[in-house]
Amino acid sequence: ANDGYSFLSWTDENNNIISDDANFTYTMPASDKTLTANFVMIEYNVIVFVDPAGSGSVTGSGVYNMNDLVSLVATESDGFEFLNWTDDNNVVLHNSATYSFYMPASDLTLTANFIPHTGIDKDVLSDKIKLFPNPAQNEFNITSVLMINRVLITDVNGRVVYEKNIGDKETRVSTTNFKPGLYFVRIYTNEEVFIKTIGVQP
Repeated sequence: ANDGYSFLSWTDENNNIISDDANFTYTMPASDKTLTANFVMIEYNVIVFVDPAGSGSVTGSGVYNMNDLVSLVATESDGFEFLNWTDDNNVVLHNSATYSFYMPASDLTLTANFIPHTGIDKDVLSDKIKLFPNPAQNEFNITSVLMINRVLITDVNGRVVYEKNIGDKETRVSTTNFKPGLYFVRIYTNEEVFIKTIGVQP
């Protein structure tokens, strides 16, 4: 059988089932015969988890056939914001809350990831995290009174342009590969996730 299909049965010209084995021995009668190999499409599952639990909800999971259009939509709960979609190997697949794709010939297990929402306006006033210079040319610095575990930067469309594990209270980010514009900087510490904005100039 081709991908996405499984063998069902052999039938004759009167739609009588001759065999349900894909390989079978047929004794030829003294007349012409027409046999049909029947296949059915395999149903595959799209299973979606939310991480952390209770941080949001997802629509679009369920049973699909190969090449069906799957549309998943993640909606955050109060106090959270959507981060990305990952597969069961923790590979980032998509960074927007709406994720559409054509179903492959296999089951899929995906996770909608959310992060606590601290609010950009609030964090601009915070003394715990500082970004400078802002706007940046070529690079900018991040300093913190807390240990910085990870830095994730996205553009205004939610596309990840920078991601790095830090393990220090300060770090420097090169913007030489960034296009001019506004970016959101998520700084992960042991206490919370801070969200800052940074402008990048040519």
